[in-house]
Amino acid sequence: MNRFYYILLLLCLPWMAFAQEKATPAPAAKSKAPVTYEAFFKNGMRKIEGTFPVYQSDKKCYLEIPAELLGKDLMSSGIISKGPWNGTASAKTDLLVFTLGRNDRLEVRKQLCRERAEGAMAGAVEASALEPVDYFYPIAAYGKDKKSYIIDITADVNATGKLFAFPNLQWVNRPTAERSGLDSVYVIDNGMKFMSLHTQTDYMPPMMPGQMGYDKHNSVIIEWTLQALPERQVCDREADARVGYLSLSFNDFDRNPYKAEAVYVVRRWNLEIRPEDTERYKRGELVEPKMPIAVYFDRSVDPALRVAVVRAIEEWNGCFEQAGFKNVLQVREGEPEAYFAYHQISFSRALFTRKVNTVTNPRTGEILCANISIGNSDIRDYLLRAFVGLGAYEPAVFTDSLPVVQGEVARYVTSKYLGEILGLVPNMAGSMAYTTAQLRDAVWVKEHGISASVTDGCGVNYAVQPGDNIPLRDLFSKASDYDRWAIEWGYRQYPGLDVQAEKKALKALAGKAKDNTALCFMPEGRKGYKTNKFDLAQDKLVAAEMGIKNLKLLLPAMESIAERLDRDDSWQTYGDLTMMIYAAYMNHVALALDYIGSVTPEAIIAGYNEQPLNFASKAQQEEAMRFIGKYVFAGAPAWMNNPLMEQVSGFTGRELMTNVLERVFGKLNNPEVLAYLLLTERKLGNKGYTYGDMMNMIDRDVFLNFSAGRKVTSYAALMQTEYLKSFMKLYTGAKVEKYPGDLSYYLIERMSQLLKSIERLGRTHGDAATRQHYRGLGIYLKRALLPKEQPGIPMK
Repeated sequence: MNRFYYILLLLCLPWMAFAQEKATPAPAAKSKAPVTYEAFFKNGMRKIEGTFPVYQSDKKCYLEIPAELLGKDLMSSGIISKGPWNGTASAKTDLLVFTLGRNDRLEVRKQLCRERAEGAMAGAVEASALEPVDYFYPIAAYGKDKKSYIIDITADVNATGKLFAFPNLQWVNRPTAERSGLDSVYVIDNGMKFMSLHTQTDYMPPMMPGQMGYDKHNSVIIEWTLQALPERQVCDREADARVGYLSLSFNDFDRNPYKAEAVYVVRRWNLEIRPEDTERYKRGELVEPKMPIAVYFDRSVDPALRVAVVRAIEEWNGCFEQAGFKNVLQVREGEPEAYFAYHQISFSRALFTRKVNTVTNPRTGEILCANISIGNSDIRDYLLRAFVGLGAYEPAVFTDSLPVVQGEVARYVTSKYLGEILGLVPNMAGSMAYTTAQLRDAVWVKEHGISASVTDGCGVNYAVQPGDNIPLRDLFSKASDYDRWAIEWGYRQYPGLDVQAEKKALKALAGKAKDNTALCFMPEGRKGYKTNKFDLAQDKLVAAEMGIKNLKLLLPAMESIAERLDRDDSWQTYGDLTMMIYAAYMNHVALALDYIGSVTPEAIIAGYNEQPLNFASKAQQEEAMRFIGKYVFAGAPAWMNNPLMEQVSGFTGRELMTNVLERVFGKLNNPEVLAYLLLTERKLGNKGYTYGDMMNMIDRDVFLNFSAGRKVTSYAALMQTEYLKSFMKLYTGAKVEKYPGDLSYYLIERMSQLLKSIERLGRTHGDAATRQHYRGLGIYLKRALLPKEQPGIPMK
């Protein structure tokens, strides 16, 4: 046996040596040394002069980087200008710098901002700060007199490379060489633009067995740009939790040398005052900024949309006047040289959803440029909401007044997106700034609009009632009180004040938000009842009732409206519009759920707010539960019984109420909501709305107080079944003590009470059908309690 292993080892030795030889990495090929400009620039080579000269020869493309631009801010961008995904920007769109590296290389670094210090820790921060090299280019040749460096960018403009690539869209980032390449080169202000065709084929495997795979072909034109940014003075501004701005952060070592404190600075455009205008600005006179923000439209923007965009621009220019500037956004004639260019916003039209692209300096928060592609689906969504919200008030929105409605919706959508690219975070509390009475006052809405912020998601005044005599144009959201105040806080300049004095002035300005509903800021996703994008008015349940009244008036008119729309598919249109009404009803009803268990975390700011948590009041939550009782637990509204709709689509209205019940019980049986109700009880006692209060209400309105003498209707049976289905999903987590605190124990006790009461009614109820119903529910609950058996709703 030993001899056998010895022979085997001898046979394997050559192969082991061969494998070791193959595994040894070959020495890296040494890059060729740069050649002189005279040796590089040969006959037949084409040179395109510009800030970054471009050379083309024998299917090769070279870029020249002047020595004076090494270490300077350069902006690199890529965006699809034609083809599928039009308006989509490359993830490589960013700020970068070229530096001279070792071994005849130009190194490229992205701009970062992690730590800052100007005091005693400045030396330590500088010593630890070394920005990583993202990639490099071998220097192919020197420019004239060695005052510049020429690099090969053939791969970048023909296919995919390092400076130009589309890693965020796989369908265009691996183009086929034979069908792709550089199309043209243009000189732009302080930079160059390259237009490249990318054609790519990808095999799409079958989705299901038995299907055939297929080749997916895509072709797009991509605009690549490289632009040098001008020298400028940018002063950052620290974020304030009371004003909604996008922000970026860095660690500040000056405030505490023994602890790095995170500092957040807002993202905003750089607006400077001309030196000759400083005194006028201090006196309160409006001045134009040193460099206004140029606005361009490309050829895809139709004249009607252009008019809407210009009106949106005028709104925001009005907001900038509160910051002391006029004509900040200036529309320029002609198409832009490039979609991305310094201090420029370009508008285009997309076939589907909108795309908002901005480029920001990560060291200062300065917004450098932006592109907005307005999608027709975005406008369509808000147009449908306008039909439903205003159709009862002004039936002509479907026909004669349709151009007005379309124009206002386009203006609103554009204005909403403009707020975003000016640095603002959408303010979901804006639509809860005013009262329902104010929203029905023609004078009020003309001045203030329907929301304190156009960035809120509610675009139309659905609380308006027939006879209110408000012009149709004034029933759409527009830039208002919050937007003007936020722009003032973000863009007001304080020439002559030192840093501390400026911070004091900004703090005082932000302090105006205290107890002012028009200046309240709540971002989307924040806990609490003020962040629903469908809500409207401080007394939003009153507004919701107004909206439901309008739906009740509108539904019977749908048949005649659909026939007047001059379409061949009028019945399909009728069905679509009617389903929109039902969906709006669900959204109105769901607004009451925002109050239940609502606890809003608040920033602690000395002299402004001392409470970390803001609980919805007991009165608010009791009113919300009464609202749910009226519009959900009391049964489907009679006006929803629409025989024609049932005839057209088979939709009876029961399906809608089933969906409403699922949504309601999903919220009432949400573990986070229940945990907040328990927290409310611990913090506020009986002064707050508690877990027990909600359970008592459900027992009364859903389970009829478990009365043995009250017959269960078909709708009540549906409610009880939907509640238990929802509760059992919740209870599954309670069995394994999934939830924090003592919530699991409350739920286990709740299950015990439900089972005991339901089994009792299954034995003692006076009505035989109701008794059978409770027996079925009891069987369902007992099955659900078994460890492995899946619950099933018994058939009746």
